[in-house]
Amino acid sequence: MTSRLKRSLVLGGMTLMLLGTAAASDDPYAPVANPDFKAGDSTPTGLILDDLLLSATRAGDRLVMVGEFGHVALSDDNGKTWRQAKSVPTQSTLTSVVFIDAQHGWTAGHDKTILVTTDGGETWTTQYTREISAAAGIPLEPRGRAEAPPTPTEDPGLAPETPIDGAAPVDDAAPVEDQASTSADGFVEGDTTGSEVEPDIPFLGLVFTSPTHGIAVGGFNYAAETNDGGKTWTPRRLVKTAADDYHLNAAFAGPDGSLFVPSELGQVYRSLDNGATWDIVQTEYEGSLWGGLTLKDGSVVVVGMRGNVWRSRDKGTTWEQLAADATPESLSSGTQLADGTIVLVGIGGVILRSTDDGKTWDTSLSQVDRKGIAAVAQGHDGILLLLGESGLREKALDAAKPQG
Repeated sequence: MTSRLKRSLVLGGMTLMLLGTAAASDDPYAPVANPDFKAGDSTPTGLILDDLLLSATRAGDRLVMVGEFGHVALSDDNGKTWRQAKSVPTQSTLTSVVFIDAQHGWTAGHDKTILVTTDGGETWTTQYTREISAAAGIPLEPRGRAEAPPTPTEDPGLAPETPIDGAAPVDDAAPVEDQASTSADGFVEGDTTGSEVEPDIPFLGLVFTSPTHGIAVGGFNYAAETNDGGKTWTPRRLVKTAADDYHLNAAFAGPDGSLFVPSELGQVYRSLDNGATWDIVQTEYEGSLWGGLTLKDGSVVVVGMRGNVWRSRDKGTTWEQLAADATPESLSSGTQLADGTIVLVGIGGVILRSTDDGKTWDTSLSQVDRKGIAAVAQGHDGILLLLGESGLREKALDAAKPQG
């Protein structure tokens, strides 16, 4: 049994069905009745900018940040002032947030939590939690495995590894070397839910391709999909022949209907058809990839451990390394500013900046206190808004000024 499998014995797949139904409506965002959420609502606090913050996005002209304790912070002046959302029905850590217009958005995080808003983030409604998961008690779809090629008999001298004409092809481009990770029927041990104590499998990434279609991804290769704006969520394996329960660490949209999910062992899950089908593409790095972004020219960048930065100009088919040896610190995410500057952030307070499309990089903006940075956004007067273990910090882009 692999060490990862030991950590995932209680990983469960289930039909992510809402407890309670919305009133009949053609609006896919119609709120549903909240289940009894034992942890309670996010507590109002004057320290919302000081606690751990993990993700930020824009809802029209509004900035929305999410983080620990179910905190959601809103700004309507490009980050000059902030206020807490009026109602958030969770105290679970929120790791990702996405909006498809100024009013409609979703946030996801720990305890298999997914919330929806229809008023620009002011109030939120529960769509999915691990309590809902436990109530479902439905197994995750089994893994698929490539059929072994037939044993050669006509030619005794034929090497066993030689492909045989007519052998069943692998149904996706995923590694399948770790056969010990699954049982004979294709299930990972512990893939069935309905136990009294559901595991805290966190969602780590969230992406929507339309007002109705979205995918949430997270720990231990778990993913869930909605086709009705989140009224129902259904578990799915992005790639059935994936060898093990590697974490799906983020999710973001690329060009022309492509989607990308950075994972472990240098692997990137990729869809070229808005999430209908997936394969796995391999970078030349063999460590964890933690985040990514799409640049204005349509190229895709993924970042990860030990300062690894990889860029693809062909939707993930080939990758080139950027910022080699720029930093030994692990990178978590990044953004491209209005002027084209690329900014990447990570642990140890590292901030990488390139003003020449990734040809050269500098670390002059990095935080001297080495507090980890999870995400970055551009705010008022062109400053950087840094989200992380110190909450929210502002950073001037002028490297000559004192740096944090």
